[in-house]
Amino acid sequence: MTSESYDVAPNPNKHKKLLYGSIAIAVIGVAVLIAGAVMLGIGIHKANKKSSTDTAPAPAGTTAVPSSTLPSGGSTPANGGSTQPGGSTAPVTTTAAPGPPIPDPYWADTLIAFDASFNLLNETEKKLVDGLIIGPNTTRFETIAVLSYAANMSCIVPFGNIKSYGDFQTALQSLSQFNAAGSISSGMATIAQNLRNTHPSKYLNTVFFTSTSDDTDVTSAKSDALLLQDEGSLVVVAVGSADASKLTQLTNGNTSDVIQIPTAGNVDYATYAQQIKNQFYVPAEPTTTTPGRTPLPVHTTATHNPVTTTSTVTTTARTPLPVHTTATHNPVTTPTTLPTTVTTKRTPLPVHTTATHNPVTTTAQPVVTTPAPYLPCKTQMTFISDTSNTLTADQFKTQLAFISSIIGNINYPARIGYGYENIVNLISYGNSYTIPQIQSVVTNTNQTTSKYDLHNALRSALTNAQKPDLFYSPQAVVVFISDTSNAKAAVNFVNALNERKVKITFVLLGSKATVDDVSTLSKNTISWTDLTKPQPESWDSGTASNAYGCDLNGYKSNSIYRFFAKPDTPTPCSSQVVFSADISSTLTSTQFQTQLSFVSSAIAGFSDFSRIAYSYDRNLPIPFGGQFNLTQIQQIVSSTAQIGGAYSLRNTLRAAVSAALSPVDAYSPVAIAIFTSDTSNTGGIAQFLQTIQDNNIVLTLILMGDKASAADLADFNINTVTWKDLAQPQPDNWNTSAPIVYACESIPTTTRGPITVHTTVTHNVPTTTTTKRSPITVHTTATHNVPTTTTTNRAPITVHTTVTHNAPTTTRAPLTIHTTATHNVPTTTPNPGSYQPCLTQVIFALDDTNLQSDAILTAQKAFLSKAIGAINFPDRLALIRGGSTVISYFNQNTTTDFQNAINATQNSGSDFVLRASLMPTIIAGAFPPLSNAPQAAVVFVSNTSPSSIAGSEAYIAALKFFNVKVTLVVYGPNANAADVTNLEVTTINWADPTTQAAPDNWDSISSSVYGCDSGGFRYY
Repeated sequence: MTSESYDVAPNPNKHKKLLYGSIAIAVIGVAVLIAGAVMLGIGIHKANKKSSTDTAPAPAGTTAVPSSTLPSGGSTPANGGSTQPGGSTAPVTTTAAPGPPIPDPYWADTLIAFDASFNLLNETEKKLVDGLIIGPNTTRFETIAVLSYAANMSCIVPFGNIKSYGDFQTALQSLSQFNAAGSISSGMATIAQNLRNTHPSKYLNTVFFTSTSDDTDVTSAKSDALLLQDEGSLVVVAVGSADASKLTQLTNGNTSDVIQIPTAGNVDYATYAQQIKNQFYVPAEPTTTTPGRTPLPVHTTATHNPVTTTSTVTTTARTPLPVHTTATHNPVTTPTTLPTTVTTKRTPLPVHTTATHNPVTTTAQPVVTTPAPYLPCKTQMTFISDTSNTLTADQFKTQLAFISSIIGNINYPARIGYGYENIVNLISYGNSYTIPQIQSVVTNTNQTTSKYDLHNALRSALTNAQKPDLFYSPQAVVVFISDTSNAKAAVNFVNALNERKVKITFVLLGSKATVDDVSTLSKNTISWTDLTKPQPESWDSGTASNAYGCDLNGYKSNSIYRFFAKPDTPTPCSSQVVFSADISSTLTSTQFQTQLSFVSSAIAGFSDFSRIAYSYDRNLPIPFGGQFNLTQIQQIVSSTAQIGGAYSLRNTLRAAVSAALSPVDAYSPVAIAIFTSDTSNTGGIAQFLQTIQDNNIVLTLILMGDKASAADLADFNINTVTWKDLAQPQPDNWNTSAPIVYACESIPTTTRGPITVHTTVTHNVPTTTTTKRSPITVHTTATHNVPTTTTTNRAPITVHTTVTHNAPTTTRAPLTIHTTATHNVPTTTPNPGSYQPCLTQVIFALDDTNLQSDAILTAQKAFLSKAIGAINFPDRLALIRGGSTVISYFNQNTTTDFQNAINATQNSGSDFVLRASLMPTIIAGAFPPLSNAPQAAVVFVSNTSPSSIAGSEAYIAALKFFNVKVTLVVYGPNANAADVTNLEVTTINWADPTTQAAPDNWDSISSSVYGCDSGGFRYY
């Protein structure tokens, strides 16, 4: 698919449109600031995820170091317990934990598990965590939990209880140490039973300290540990006598997730803490609002009262933290001398301010001014310099001088970002600096004594990418790197940048930076081997343009429009397919290369490569929507390394599902084709299969060789294709199977199938009722008990078998497909022919203002209700009323819901102002459900007086900028189409709604009003 940038049509007012496009940008900015909650819902500045919550001092109360009740046979507590005045032991305080905060699917929670056995004095652990991993500047403390553990004992401060850094420090003091041996399996089991499924957000980063590495204990803990890995990231910290080399089983062989900490000598805690944080999983947030997502909370800056703790042992100014314990013990003696006052202060969140703008009130033609051309192009770019000790001082200065010089060739400094690997947001998008000021910041950057860390460099880049200056223009990041040896550790941030379609270019400095090390991260590299030269060897205008992303999305200098011609129909179909390779040692090197060659050739059969994703194990080098051509994709596939080790279907599903949940087209089918050589281990895959089922994704496993068997998958409903003989160039019966694997059929969402399966495998046929499958008709050559099920989603499945079997009464075994005939495959895509009146998206802006009679308002509601009733797929509709959004795009409402909302409208008593109706229409139009389908706005106007329509030109221009076809329905005695001719939009007269059921000529023009004649074009 190609894209070009050009003017939509010859237009004498071209320069005025350029001006209005610029005004539109400002209007959108003002709209977003006015509608703060809406801003977050549509995805602008959604990286500001750090919420601030007002915290008042807790009432004074009695605290005690917590204890708990142990079943009979508990161990004796260490150290004899904590002594209070009077010689008494602290009373037991147990409190039910409050509910965890509202989940955020794009945040990773933190769990710290301390080894509190008698093998270890956990001051080492606390020094590593307190102030370094969790500190005063940490936010969202309610998503942090801590526990201490030993054999059959634990003490837990669960999620939702820690509200501040002071709370966190109190929690650390509250954790108990036990007179018991260390036990990894006990600690992992405690997490699995109490915390793994109760953390508030979607992902979990776990830091697990252990002072033991007993082989048997490690093996026992492995299953729980790998499940923790699936939640996000598990970092195992070996302390005391623990041997890190024996703990890699817990991290599925990932040695970087196991960190050895010395407990004697001069320990550099800050360095080790940074190593731990570098392993944390950072989830990526979609660039646009998706259906069903809860809007992010509004972030504000608040002043907090300090938390005060008095110095007495028995009372403090803080209510005791609820602590959940599972062992009986007297607590370890705690210090009885505390500071008189401990004050914690939250770091204030940045305050976003905006200037007050007076609306345009004149109807005279504006003065036409042409904005300066964007140089080198209309893109947003971040430069990340290398401050590591790999470079000499002279090389470092040469690098900075080069960055400064190329920034000097860029105008619009608000589109420039700058940072380095240990600093986030040194210069952000939207900054107010001049170009010379940015150059000064660059040239005054200091070199560090640290090794290069690409992980942190890309973290800086991602922070900028999450809050662009203009959300509809392309982004690029240019990363200077002198050492690529640990480049693969940055894959999470690469994936996150790819999901945002940020073009990544690596400038490889010197001899320690190689193309091979970063080939799986980006194919865009520039070599600068001789740093005595003032710039890279291949640097020229073409190289610069490519690095800056000037080739992205058809942008051209001096143009504010992006225009896509309607693409040709994708081949082999419109499906979006994830190919996932097997990199395990089960395959021989020859078999491994045969697999890659087949994947590469299969991808070549597609015409739209934005619909291709590629993954292996937990890695996703190519997400949907990537900026790769066929040659680049095939290079990435063919250069995949056979890492070895056992095959992990769980890890493979994790990456593949992550890709599948971010398609480029919400209305086309999504399929996953996983190549697997070993199906013996299916642990931990159920959650991913449920996600696949919930999202109507078509999953197929290609079973390679003798160790991959459909029988191992009998407990799961997974389609399979065999490839027994890997000496053959492709799987068995591939030409017949491919359409099924790719989900190439286009079927309305209300039906599934029919699937005709010819098989020689014994099946257990279900009799339970489900909401997923329709009746299964079984034609057999022997007597069967034939079950039926009910469904709203699947059409009949006809199964021809030659094996006699009885049907179970409660459970259903999976349907294993050994394909010998063409099948119709389930799909999530509506047949385009079923869209009524066409594949369009429409925003209706209802007029509820005062300059109309009740009869006219009733007539307007009746007409609009009927018009919406003729449009199916209501998720492509939005309803505006009284200057606010009543029902947005991506809604879960039915047509009846729309009609009920319309019919409930009453006269608001306010004056009609066209700008008020257009403001929320712009915000809706910026983020339609489908980016390449027509979009229209039908705005009802009851008053066209000068004061009612003044200042609307810029709003109309903004809608045109987003390719929204605007039609004004001018109705009633106080509205005249002649008054709005300067707006250059379509108008429809409806002089007397009380006697006319619809606007003039509605039946003949409605299709055009809805944009059905637009051919699917879209500015973007």
